[in-house]
Amino acid sequence: MVMLRNLTNFVFLVAFFYSCGNVSEHNATDDKGKSFYGKDESFYEGIGVGPIKSVQLSDTLNEEWVKKGQTIYQQKCIACHNLTTERLIGPGWKGVTLRRRPEWIMNMVINPDEMVSSDLMAQQMMEEYKTKMLNQHLNEIDARMILEFMRKNDEGLSSSTK
Repeated sequence: MVMLRNLTNFVFLVAFFYSCGNVSEHNATDDKGKSFYGKDESFYEGIGVGPIKSVQLSDTLNEEWVKKGQTIYQQKCIACHNLTTERLIGPGWKGVTLRRRPEWIMNMVINPDEMVSSDLMAQQMMEEYKTKMLNQHLNEIDARMILEFMRKNDEGLSSSTK
């Protein structure tokens, strides 16, 4: 029984690390030692592929949503994404709301498989990071909470602050 449990744990760990990619391949800096967001730091106008066609954002953050988004981040996203600009498995989240439309962010959270198949920016990110974002099976409400948490993470930044 113990051997079966150890084998199950081993298989789970191998699958987890395989799905996240090889951490050692991903450096947080370029050759000059500067942290970076990716190949294209400019604002991307696309909304992506998925159910989200329009998002209305208020000027003030909904702190309850921020907390719920933080909880989801800690449960499902933290293994692959930093809250800074530094890369982990995937891109760091700092400044993402300045570079992507809210619709694109939410569609990527909800629908990563179809986004990589059909969205140019998601394809470029797949090429750069050499691993596809795992589908965490989040719904529109979860994605909106994550977006609010990302907005809080980017609070105080401007489009010229990267």
